Amino acid sequence: MAAASFPTDVKVFIDDQDITKAVFGTDTVTLTDAEHEWTKIDISKYLKYPGTHKLKITAGSGVGRVDARVKLF
Repeated sequence: MAAASFPTDVKVFIDDQDITKAVFGTDTVTLTDAEHEWTKIDISKYLKYPGTHKLKITAGSGVGRVDARVKLF
């Protein structure tokens, strides 16, 4: 599968705050089968209060699936 068929221009938001650059060091991420297959992200520093929060992952183009899991410690 060519890299172009994977999601491109991926962004990650917590409570509508774009955290992509803080987490990945770049404004957007392009996924491939060889990179970013599993990336652990500590989102605790982006949660400003206890309670319900919104995780949003967007892609500019391409196809694929994002599997997001949240662990509470």
